[in-house]
Amino acid sequence: MRSARRDLCSGFESASLKPDMIQSPCIKLCTIDARTSLCLGCGRTLDEVASWSTFSAAHRAQVMAELPARMAKAGLSLPAHVTTTAAG
Repeated sequence: MRSARRDLCSGFESASLKPDMIQSPCIKLCTIDARTSLCLGCGRTLDEVASWSTFSAAHRAQVMAELPARMAKAGLSLPAHVTTTAAG
């Protein structure tokens, strides 16, 4: 699974973006939850992760806006050390 994680995470950047980079919710904690089929790190589906670079900016923004509620509804949350790291 380690190589799958590396493949899922490659090419994605989050918080600090260069002007030409695609905004992504990826925090490089790429593991798909078997119960919900959501990434435990960002809340996207595997299809969304795979297709992210082909989505329009509007579509990416829509998905990103839905992620907090999606994670909460699924009963998923990030470990405290990841939340702290991502926030600061």
